[in-house]
Amino acid sequence: MVFSGQVDQMILQTLHIQNLLLLKKLDMTFGAGLNILSGESGAGKSLVLYALALLLGARFDRSMLSGTCNQAVISGVWKMPMGHVLYGKLAEMGIVLEDGEDMIIRRVLGTSSGVYINDTPISLKGLAGLAVCFAEMYGQFAAHRLAESDYQRQLLDDYAGLGIDVALSRSCYRAWQQAVEELHEVVARHRLLQEQASYIEHTLSELKELDLRSGEIEDLQDQRREIREVVARMEQLKNASELLGGRRNQGLARDIDQVQLALSDDEDEEIAEIIDGLERARIEIVEAERSISSLLNQHHDGEASLEDIEARLFRISELARKHQTTPEQLHEVLDSLAAQAEEIEELARQEQRLGGVVDDTRRALDEVHTGLSKTRAQASAQFAAAVSKEFAALNMPNAAIRVELIALEQPSATGLERVQIVMRTQPDGDWRPVLKIASGGEMTRVLLAIALCLGEVEHATDMSGLPLVFDEIDAGMGGETAALLGARMKSLANSRQVLAVTHSPQMAACAGQHFMVRKQELEGAICTQVTVLHDDARREEIARMLAGETITPAARAAADALLAGA
Repeated sequence: MVFSGQVDQMILQTLHIQNLLLLKKLDMTFGAGLNILSGESGAGKSLVLYALALLLGARFDRSMLSGTCNQAVISGVWKMPMGHVLYGKLAEMGIVLEDGEDMIIRRVLGTSSGVYINDTPISLKGLAGLAVCFAEMYGQFAAHRLAESDYQRQLLDDYAGLGIDVALSRSCYRAWQQAVEELHEVVARHRLLQEQASYIEHTLSELKELDLRSGEIEDLQDQRREIREVVARMEQLKNASELLGGRRNQGLARDIDQVQLALSDDEDEEIAEIIDGLERARIEIVEAERSISSLLNQHHDGEASLEDIEARLFRISELARKHQTTPEQLHEVLDSLAAQAEEIEELARQEQRLGGVVDDTRRALDEVHTGLSKTRAQASAQFAAAVSKEFAALNMPNAAIRVELIALEQPSATGLERVQIVMRTQPDGDWRPVLKIASGGEMTRVLLAIALCLGEVEHATDMSGLPLVFDEIDAGMGGETAALLGARMKSLANSRQVLAVTHSPQMAACAGQHFMVRKQELEGAICTQVTVLHDDARREEIARMLAGETITPAARAAADALLAGA
């Protein structure tokens, strides 16, 4: 049937299989209730379920390709209820579906391979991670999941209606872990900088004391060049001053005085003119000497200023070498050290703040965990009793399970304990983990009993509303036990879609939709075909399941009785 409008549970609507061993091309449309696949052994019933398992992320064996084909294609269409958690998970992977839009999974296998959800490629690991949200498969493909402690916890939590509480626990745990990680990072950084704090403080003091101004190095170098030029000029003036007489009262002016004195007794007019000329020269020389002395006095601090500049430039270069940088980049070192000093103070504030956040988030987590532990403790005995009660209808009258809550050393995202389901098959037997005591068939029946219990709880969750797929759940059953199982499966199918491979006519009679799987020759090759049975054809198949190859009137009458009783 094709579903239109909205649904209140997850529904596998159609399944398309092409070139998978004997399944050359197959299209199946499923109903919302109990869908039964029957047929002779080896017809290909489990192969259909294998194809479905591939859409749930199972590994592919290339030997399963049909004949000479090098590629198989499997696709399925799921109807999803409004607001289902899967919409959010798909959106996180970049696959945005409108609320109520169908999910289409397609897997290509063989020479070229790929996985697609609504034509968006995803990884096989990603598909397997999503599969728990759109189907539960019990049988040879999935019974091993019951060995996983987290899966056992999910079963108990689903029975106890703790879905929202566990989601809150995960959220609180993430907040706590994030706060712890942030605190660890801040503490590690703070300790690292604290080890360098004295160096940072000392070096920062040095650079602040240096007080290097922008452009100062160029200014000092210009001043040094100018002062050096002045000093060289002063040396010239000093030499000139000494030649003219200078501070030693020697030089040209003194010599002129001596010449004037030697000629002063001679009254000859020509000599007098010479003495006058010498006087004029002496006066000019004295005036020149005074001018040179004035210039020397103006620049007498030049050498002292040069020493200060040289010392300043040396200190700047010294600190630049110390920090392995150029003098021009010392301000960057200063800024970096100042930032580190400020970071030390800021980290201290952050450490105090994050310490409070860690405490607050841990208290919130502890509060949620306390509630989870209390509810699990109350629900574990009820869950175990309900599942154990179902065993009687599954031909395991002496079996029972017990749910153990084992405390964890550290809190986890899902609580303070791990869940372990143990089992015994006789009243006086030892309790042992399910996988270590249950056979393959018993394991599948344990899962069925759990599914039956979850199907009856009032609080339907995303996990308890998924399609259930069973592979020969009724192996080894017959008569009244098989009839009870069929009735329980039909009851379960009132709240969720069920797909089951069976050899039991009692279960087949309870089907809402009955598929017959058979081999037939098509275009010279043997292939598997699947037919939806109605009315007489369905009666004939149930009669065959009762009587074998030779269908008798009694078998048909028995089939009619089963159908009428279902």
